[in-house]
Amino acid sequence: MQGWLLKQGAVLRRWTRRFYRLDRGVLSYYPDDKSPRALDSVLLLSPSGVAGAERDEAGALGVEHGFTLRTAQRELRLAAGSAEELDAWLAALEVYAAHAALRARIASKKLLRKY
Repeated sequence: MQGWLLKQGAVLRRWTRRFYRLDRGVLSYYPDDKSPRALDSVLLLSPSGVAGAERDEAGALGVEHGFTLRTAQRELRLAAGSAEELDAWLAALEVYAAHAALRARIASKKLLRKY
């Protein structure tokens, strides 16, 4: 999945438009959709668990269509351009989380199997 999202800065708390790509469990963001080099990437699966995305129902972020993505390393405050885009991003993140959790369960069962 890829598309434009607003990202709230960690220090100045300004909202900046960035182009995001979700690919194989890595969410990367770029200054624009033509840039070959990501500004930063977030690994959605880590040894401490799968990332979680949460819709901003209460409007605490101060923007429409906002959501928070939490990983073991950081928390990103993001906003989509529309309700449909928000639903698509949350669905993509949820599908990835479900697949990652299933892979982790299968891996743990393989480790526990006695030969």
